[in-house]
Amino acid sequence: LLEQQLDYIMNNKLRIEDQKILLEGQAMTAETVNAMRAGASQMKKMSEATNIDDVDRVMDDINDTTDAVKQVQEAMGQPVGAMADLDEDELENELLELEAAELDAQLLDTTATAAPARVQPAQPAAVASPNLGMPAAPTATPVAMPTVPTGKPAQAAKTAEELELEALQAEMALPN
Repeated sequence: LLEQQLDYIMNNKLRIEDQKILLEGQAMTAETVNAMRAGASQMKKMSEATNIDDVDRVMDDINDTTDAVKQVQEAMGQPVGAMADLDEDELENELLELEAAELDAQLLDTTATAAPARVQPAQPAAVASPNLGMPAAPTATPVAMPTVPTGKPAQAAKTAEELELEALQAEMALPN
């Protein structure tokens, strides 16, 4: 008889433990649902506070401010005083003229050392080029054709670039 009563009490105790576990689980579920409900409510309030129109306005303000800063930077980069009067096309033309004059001087210098031409001096033309500020081309005809040198041509002084190239070729053991 005692054993039956002990079994009966043990079974009741197990049922009570099961009920306790179920109640704890249910309480945890209820607490989780309440927390999720509160989170959803806060998210809804936040999304109402930041609607898409407000975001678009803020982004437009940022873009406008960025454009204004770029305009100020461009204005600050503009030349002032004497630099403002310079025309880039005019400067480019002047550079091309100087380069052409330097090239002409180099060509005339090398042809004068190689074989002097027998040409009558040219008479300066009455009208010079207004854009370049240089005399007009000679109009005289040569008296005779220049002579062709028969000996070994005189070697012109090597430029710094040519000397550097030779040094690199020697270093790399390349044939000239």
